[in-house]
Amino acid sequence: MSATAGITANAQRVGDTFLVFELYYRITQVSPNKEAAVTTLPNYPLETYEVMNLYIFDKVYYKGGEYKVTAIDYNAFAMSRFFTSAIIPNSITSIRDRAFWDCHDLTSVTIPNSVTSIEYSAFRDCDGLTSITSKIEDVNSVTMEDDVFRGVDKKECILYVPAGKVDDYKNAEQWKEFINIKEISNATTSIKHTKLTNPIAVIGKNITISQVAGKNVKLYSLSGQMLYNIPMPKESVTLTVAQAGVYIVQVGNATRKVVVK
Repeated sequence: MSATAGITANAQRVGDTFLVFELYYRITQVSPNKEAAVTTLPNYPLETYEVMNLYIFDKVYYKGGEYKVTAIDYNAFAMSRFFTSAIIPNSITSIRDRAFWDCHDLTSVTIPNSVTSIEYSAFRDCDGLTSITSKIEDVNSVTMEDDVFRGVDKKECILYVPAGKVDDYKNAEQWKEFINIKEISNATTSIKHTKLTNPIAVIGKNITISQVAGKNVKLYSLSGQMLYNIPMPKESVTLTVAQAGVYIVQVGNATRKVVVK
């Protein structure tokens, strides 16, 4: 899934940080290629936050330059309580030390095939995780530092992996500690066609579904790819998509198409 966003101004320097749609990014390289790392959430007053779904852009703009987002920075989201799911874009190559450490409210995360290293304690003590979707095809080529998944309940958390790769993950260090490893194809259920009557509001790239307490909420692309899987949210949930198009919202067994312009 691809997305671009940002602001425009002048000169660029390594180390500059800038805000794009509720996330800070840090410039890590300006030559020969422009690259950035997502670095943290804004330091807003706690009462202004709402639980959300973490969406990281694969490209951002700053001072007239386009930056490819290639890393999640050290401690970027450590101890955050403000998102329940995280979709990492296919531009990320490195998930750095303690990037998601101690995110107790995080229930699902998607790791793209682009990732080549996951550093020390990246997901340590994320004890609320119920599913990890890894799209990494060659799991043995990924550099894994110590304690990446320490504190994750590996009996309860389901690890979804690419088709035909279950045995590779069962034999790979740290990944093999998960008891329940399934192919991604088994994670995507067929979409039911009971009509959804819940109130839905689309503002920009945000889809807000109301009256969903106690029901699983899923969002699919029109081709049937599952983009979000939010178990048992509160009264409402807001899902951020990368681009305009038609999407399918599923609440329980009921579905409805929505258009994002």
